[in-house]
Amino acid sequence: MLAFPPVDAAWPQVSIVFVAYNRRDKLGISLEHVLDRLDYPADRLEVIVVDNASEDGTAEMVRERFPQVQLIVNPENVGASAWNAGMTAARGDWRLILDDDCYLSGEALKVAVRRAEEHRADLVSFLIGSSEGPGYFNTGNFNPGLLGFVGCAALFSRRAIETEPFYDPNLFIWGNEVELTMRLLDRGFRHLYLPEVVAVHQKAIPDDDEFPLVFNSTNQRHWAYSAGKLMQPADAVVVLGRLLLRTAIDARSKDRRLVAVLPQIVAGFVRGLRARRPLRPAVSTLYRTVCADFSSPFAVMRTPVQRLRHRGDPDGAQRARDERRAQRLERLARYYPAGADVLEV
Repeated sequence: MLAFPPVDAAWPQVSIVFVAYNRRDKLGISLEHVLDRLDYPADRLEVIVVDNASEDGTAEMVRERFPQVQLIVNPENVGASAWNAGMTAARGDWRLILDDDCYLSGEALKVAVRRAEEHRADLVSFLIGSSEGPGYFNTGNFNPGLLGFVGCAALFSRRAIETEPFYDPNLFIWGNEVELTMRLLDRGFRHLYLPEVVAVHQKAIPDDDEFPLVFNSTNQRHWAYSAGKLMQPADAVVVLGRLLLRTAIDARSKDRRLVAVLPQIVAGFVRGLRARRPLRPAVSTLYRTVCADFSSPFAVMRTPVQRLRHRGDPDGAQRARDERRAQRLERLARYYPAGADVLEV
């Protein structure tokens, strides 16, 4: 058990900002955890809920059950950029974003704030656990490392938010995290990955097979947008080619409907060009060479020997793919660490 100062010590003020959309009951559970089961001085906490035009009585539930929470009601669902309104209203030295179905409890927030101040970090990302799968964490295929974060829970400093605009409203959902991290690192801010803090997501364990069509159509388009908006020209063109190639390969091997995603990727890239804001070359090159979202499909594809060995053996083929992914993460352990680490570019 980590030792911290008594609760009457000068802990910094923290604003906890939820974005909610039609998850009334799960939001109620999350609010109970942060209001009643979070070991942080109550007078140093501010809790804000931004309701994204929910139709299930979310706003009414917050008003009735949690009158101490500041409620902002959007007239329409604007996706992840709803956090922008919460960040504008927040007054805390630190701002914790949480999905409506995600929470921290116990000493988690104290650990996060203390470690952030020790490491002079401006973005702190956590390990994500599943409420329905004890022992599951977002390692492996769902680990963004130090080049992104999982958007259901992350901590930001006031200076980072006031210096850099928060979520890009052009990205409704998914892909927002890597785009924001790129901009924060470009500004010289530090990202601390802190797996000793676990945010609990009220969801079942994700399955790779759930995602091919929706994942590709949205994420690939948004990654292309980020490349067109932020990367240096040569890096942006390389990444665009990789995204198109990766999707074409997936269309042939997984789901032919993914062919329809190819023009969406190009459209996303063009839209990003219209919002151009190039990063420093060092940051752009780093993302081109290291970021899994922008990587070549050949980086994790099976070798010819593995293909021959596992012909007619789908389980063996999947093990080989997992092995290739693990080998890549091992080679890039500086950016996809297993333990706590900090990145500054």
